[in-house]
Amino acid sequence: MKIFYIVPLESIHAERWMRYFADAGHDIHLITSDKPSQIIKNVKVNPLKRFGPHSPIISHLVNSVA
Repeated sequence: MKIFYIVPLESIHAERWMRYFADAGHDIHLITSDKPSQIIKNVKVNPLKRFGPHSPIISHLVNSVA
C-alpha cells in the first residue's frame, strides 16, 4: 500500500508511524518543505518546493498538520 505523509520533519510521532509502516513493507512517501536532517530507511522524501508570495501560508499549513 502507498502511504503519503505531509508533515514537518520534527514530528517524532510521524517519524515513528513512518518507520512502523515502512518496516511492515508499505511504500511510504514523505512530503515536506523541510530539508531532511536524517534519512529514514525505506521512506522516500518528496520535497514540497516553496513558490510565490503564498509560500509562508503553504509552509504554515504543512507545519501545522502534525
